[in-house]
Amino acid sequence: MPVFSFTAPLITPEEEALERENLSKEQKAEVQEDLYGGSGCGWTKALYDVEQNDGFLTTKLQELEQALSEMTPNLLKDYNKAMETAPDVVQTESDPVKFLRCERYDVIAAAKRIQLYWKMRRKIFGDDRAFLPMTLHAAMKDDAHVIESLAIYSILPEDAHGRKVLFFDRIKIVAPQVDRDIALRCMFYMIQVISEDVHAQKHGFVCLNNMKGYDLYKNFDRLFFKQASVLMVECMPTKTKAYHLLAGSENGVMSLVLPVKKHIAAKELRLRMVVHFGTDYKIVDSLKPFGLSSKNVSHVVGGDFTEAEWTKWLSDRKETESLSEMNCSPRLSSVVHSFGSALSS
Repeated sequence: MPVFSFTAPLITPEEEALERENLSKEQKAEVQEDLYGGSGCGWTKALYDVEQNDGFLTTKLQELEQALSEMTPNLLKDYNKAMETAPDVVQTESDPVKFLRCERYDVIAAAKRIQLYWKMRRKIFGDDRAFLPMTLHAAMKDDAHVIESLAIYSILPEDAHGRKVLFFDRIKIVAPQVDRDIALRCMFYMIQVISEDVHAQKHGFVCLNNMKGYDLYKNFDRLFFKQASVLMVECMPTKTKAYHLLAGSENGVMSLVLPVKKHIAAKELRLRMVVHFGTDYKIVDSLKPFGLSSKNVSHVVGGDFTEAEWTKWLSDRKETESLSEMNCSPRLSSVVHSFGSALSS
């Protein structure tokens, strides 16, 4: 069982302030835009339009293929295993175009993201499930009940800027009912679902994390958050653009946990963390400047999103996955198909 250490490394308010101060003007503007949304959410109109240019995607996919081929076999072992075991799953669920969009067509960054995606997928799911379709009755078959009945993760309506909102109830992750591995698999699945949306590939998503009632000894898990941080910003074909921690009192447990949590988080995620203290009403109200209204907040913390709405979402999702399995032959463009075939040869 994970134990909180009172001597654990942490980041002080002074260190956090210095980190923000040392950002370039462009970096500060990007963080601000990610947190508050706004025009383009980091994507200029020119960057949108470039994808429509003849040959642009073909060229970028060829460059990405080259970048992957130049990685060492050891780095690519998980990706290559996936290509060997389930090439159709690789082509549909780690479509290289999604990773290019997520990294604004930086082929080196996209290649690293694909490599890490399959490393994390294999690590979290194991070889028996990593290469199955990422659906509730395939890769998630043994964990679907956690998503369906406990609602630890919920995908809520889009914010004012059209970004998906992922609600994460950290308080419900308590072993042995829900251990670290189950929670990570559920998070992977939910972010995978979000990444199917083109807008999410380009603009990312918003995460709300309920920490009201956080128990230092039941809920703290350094390794869980370290791996969750990778899923949120480093390896999926979408990334967290704003991370809102919904807490109760500013004193007590939160004063101990937050500096440690921020130290564990990847810098990209830490810079986009916002902590909200107070009553449910105060927390919901404090989210408004970030483009979030009560419809984007779970009823668990005073929002309007209900269990009935989550049940409806699940029903629709199951229907979507069933229809997808009925039409199991992947409809792939020739350029993406040749991308995968060339790398596996």
